[in-house]
Amino acid sequence: MRTLLIDGDILVYRISHQHQRVDRWDADTWTYYGDEAAARRSIGLWLEKLEDRLDADESRVFISDSRANWRHNVLSSYKGNRAAWAEGQRGIDPLVLSKPGPQRPLLHAALRDVLRVEYSAEWADTLEADDLMGIRSTEPHGGDRIIVSADKDMATVPGLLFNPDKPELGVRRISRPQADHTHLMQTLTGDPTDNYSGCKGIGAKRAEKLLPAIDHDQAWDGLVAWDAVVGAYVKAGQTVEDALVQARIARVLRHGDYDFARSEVRLWEPEGLAC
Repeated sequence: MRTLLIDGDILVYRISHQHQRVDRWDADTWTYYGDEAAARRSIGLWLEKLEDRLDADESRVFISDSRANWRHNVLSSYKGNRAAWAEGQRGIDPLVLSKPGPQRPLLHAALRDVLRVEYSAEWADTLEADDLMGIRSTEPHGGDRIIVSADKDMATVPGLLFNPDKPELGVRRISRPQADHTHLMQTLTGDPTDNYSGCKGIGAKRAEKLLPAIDHDQAWDGLVAWDAVVGAYVKAGQTVEDALVQARIARVLRHGDYDFARSEVRLWEPEGLAC
């Protein structure tokens, strides 16, 4: 049994953009509109072709909780760059030029409803689609489960991954050491897209040098790698708690990290890196 775990957030965002158009009626009047019927057909066609390409038996679609996000309880500014832009659009100062931002396309809400109603899209309180895919991918029951997402964060989850933006890579198998290594890389570098900063002065090249390399002939010691992360934060004038906050934000949840009955996240601890 081969199941595709689909990132519904990206699917909705991209197909919504593809099916909105702008018309100019005269020198001063513009309108933009969305073709929902065409967008619905595109969703079905895309899923059908994807299942054929990956020889899958079924697809499961996941979307984020649009009301709350558990990461805000860990770092209140998480994705705050997006919220600030949206808030600014509600009351635009005519003397201030707005900066470009991640504006949601016109059909966004409608297509989320399509995924929920027609494709039984799964969501859970306070979780992002990334977290749900990570949890379902790492559950212990059998069968191939392939995460389908263009989000680089999904490389922090052990298992099978297919990036539809880079189909030439095929389905990649990410080992647990590789996933943990990528998680700590992002803990060091941060992610400006999601508005968490990482360790001061650390970019990708320096982070790679700080962390022990993965040697597939030897066990990768995640706790040694965590010590290197903490050392970098302390050297930069930050604290162990700063490193822990960033690591928890960068962590895509896995099996056992969320209590569905209580809607509670079990926050990541470095002990989880022990082999």
